[in-house]
Amino acid sequence: IRIYQHYQDHCDRGGLVDFAEMLLRTHQLLLKNPTLLQHYQSRFNAILVDEFQDTNDIQSAFVRLLAGDKNRVMVVGDDDQSIYAWRGAKIDHILNFKKFFPATAMYKMEQNYRSTQNILDAANAVIKNNAKRLGKDLWTDQAGGELIQYYGAYSEYDEAAFVAEEVQRLIDSG
Repeated sequence: IRIYQHYQDHCDRGGLVDFAEMLLRTHQLLLKNPTLLQHYQSRFNAILVDEFQDTNDIQSAFVRLLAGDKNRVMVVGDDDQSIYAWRGAKIDHILNFKKFFPATAMYKMEQNYRSTQNILDAANAVIKNNAKRLGKDLWTDQAGGELIQYYGAYSEYDEAAFVAEEVQRLIDSG
């Protein structure tokens, strides 16, 4: 708490704002100024947000505020790849997207162009156990592929040693 207070004091003395504060202040400004809000709501034909699964509360609220009742919003995201909870991202924003924008359509992009089916089958088997997801079945035209190898490391050191040895083995084998 003392570090955060020191950070806030430094920002206040220097007239500085960070990204989160900028979003919050802009959101508050638009809420307090209906004319300004209407200006920005009418200025854009559509709103596009990438990586929507990684939005935090203020970012999601900002999108809803700017969209108004026009419903012209397109978001791209993957409910199985939310990795920024540590900075406030909430997967619920993408899971509940249709509640906020009921007139929108959802398209699932399930075809994968990078991996083989063996890898995707393993990914599908693991992720299907996640209760907080919209659900999809990844597939590819690249049938089969090498079998997946599994190593259960006892510690991060054991894991690092295994990876180093495996890399060396692959280098030695050409």
